[in-house]
Amino acid sequence: VRRNSLESAVWWCSINKFDGVVAEVEKSIPQISSCIEKAVASGLLVFTYGKRNSEDDVFNLQKESGKIHGIICDRYSVARKNN
Repeated sequence: VRRNSLESAVWWCSINKFDGVVAEVEKSIPQISSCIEKAVASGLLVFTYGKRNSEDDVFNLQKESGKIHGIICDRYSVARKNN
């Protein structure tokens, strides 16, 4: 069975003792925050990617949450400016 959700990824990684998940930020952060909370509570690392990670507000929201372990973005200037 193919699964295509962050919630399924968190479940799969937890039962198979993976180190973490990589999530695409296509929705707003509040919409995926409950899955991020579950992932962190399960001891998983959380990395994100996607076009929205190159937006200052989205990058900063993730950084300030303290729950995202890595933010993959296409614009180095955004990461450098917000570090």
